[in-house]
Amino acid sequence: SPGTGKSKLARGLATAHDWPVIRSDVVRRAVAWCAPAVAPFPPRLAELVTVAAQQLPGVTTCLPRAIVLEGLLRASGRPAELRIGVASLPLVGRPDTHAWVELDGVSLDETAKGYTPLPVFGTGV
Repeated sequence: SPGTGKSKLARGLATAHDWPVIRSDVVRRAVAWCAPAVAPFPPRLAELVTVAAQQLPGVTTCLPRAIVLEGLLRASGRPAELRIGVASLPLVGRPDTHAWVELDGVSLDETAKGYTPLPVFGTGV
């Protein structure tokens, strides 16, 4: 049900924006505990993570959203992969980067189309 402890924790994880301060082992355990309550349909889960992030004060960038989504999907047994890419046609100035999640090589983020993924370390891809 929407009011269970697991779903409340899942909503909290989906809105976390201070990822560098949170110990990753704590986050991993919390995601694993609540994932069955929130992982029925990956595209819908991606939308919910984005909506939750929009409710936070300030700006929540693509990287923390992608980290949360990847964690929830992996904890539910799905082979999610965090990807980081650079704009195919960068603007003048600093490089335009983006983070997103892929399932079976397919992005769950429509905006990732304009980015060239960086190699995944340790896989030779």
